[in-house]
Amino acid sequence: MKMILSLLALALSTSAFSCTDFSGEYLDSYDGTYYSIAQNGCESIEYIYDEGSMTFPADGVEYLVSSNEIVVEEGKVLAVIDIYESNKFEGAKLIATNRIETSYTSGDHETEKFWEESFLDSKKDLISIAHYEDGSIEKSLSRRVSK
Repeated sequence: MKMILSLLALALSTSAFSCTDFSGEYLDSYDGTYYSIAQNGCESIEYIYDEGSMTFPADGVEYLVSSNEIVVEEGKVLAVIDIYESNKFEGAKLIATNRIETSYTSGDHETEKFWEESFLDSKKDLISIAHYEDGSIEKSLSRRVSK
């Protein structure tokens, strides 16, 4: 009996740490961009574009992924936009939470938050659904080009 319970516990703990492999090449149906995903097990996910790549740990911790200055014609900085993201696998889905902080030189500050769930459909195409603070939802499809 102890052996059966031990095997059951091992099977449940192994499945709890499994995650969908999103690795492959995709075509974004919205803008026609080709990109690849390379995944390191359940540890991290890398998006590879012609312009370069970005790797995100899948540990649920929020990281600063981009910081940009908005400059007006006179060369003055109008605002700084910082983008933070966290990623984690939950079963067959990749969950990303995003926070965009805009700090204006005038002292004003704006924060936008949304979260996105991504999963593979039966054809192994990538479906992403973004959920915004105002309750709106945006769905996108990236067709799988190859494994």
